[in-house]
Amino acid sequence: MKFRRTFVLVLIPIFAVTAFMAVRHYREPHRPERLSLKLSDWQAFEGSWTITDGVLNDGKGGRGDKLVTGDAALNEFVLSGDLRFDTDRDYEFGDAGFIFRASNIKVGTDSMYGYYAGIRPGTNTLKLGRMEDDYTDLAVKKLARPVQTGIWYHFVVQAEQCRLHIQVTDDTGPDAEIFLNDQACVLRAGRVGLRAYSMVASWRNLMLQPSL
Repeated sequence: MKFRRTFVLVLIPIFAVTAFMAVRHYREPHRPERLSLKLSDWQAFEGSWTITDGVLNDGKGGRGDKLVTGDAALNEFVLSGDLRFDTDRDYEFGDAGFIFRASNIKVGTDSMYGYYAGIRPGTNTLKLGRMEDDYTDLAVKKLARPVQTGIWYHFVVQAEQCRLHIQVTDDTGPDAEIFLNDQACVLRAGRVGLRAYSMVASWRNLMLQPSL
């Protein structure tokens, strides 16, 4: 009986420590967080950026205006937000959208290392590409309806290891979707942000949900 009591008394601390360690290593799933609406929390690489009533706008429409924020070590996440084209300044060749896993960012059209997901109104397409101080298309999908100025397009960008998922919807429903497993997979982490090329555009409802 004395041996049994001793054995039980030894097991109780072991179970307690095991339970404590399990609780310590359990992490609640990250909740989506709204990206800052203070320009001081963003870093601009060209462009004329303003924030009014929760809408972030680039009024310049330059050759690759970029605005970035967030942790340079961010690797797996869901980024979402709305995009609107405000003018048809260069509808044939212009585009606008989101950049992610971005690093080595500089002033210039494709001057960064990272991914870009955007809409090109002139070809009525959703495009996903990789930038390494130049640009390479990885996937292009036709939108279900013609792109219009003044319409909000909702983006969802999901990055998990080498798998990328881009979805765009408008107020009438799904528009286009891209699933891609990037075989090169050299862009593993970086900041998130916005980009416009020869288009005046606006963004709102910017949300970021890091993965576990």
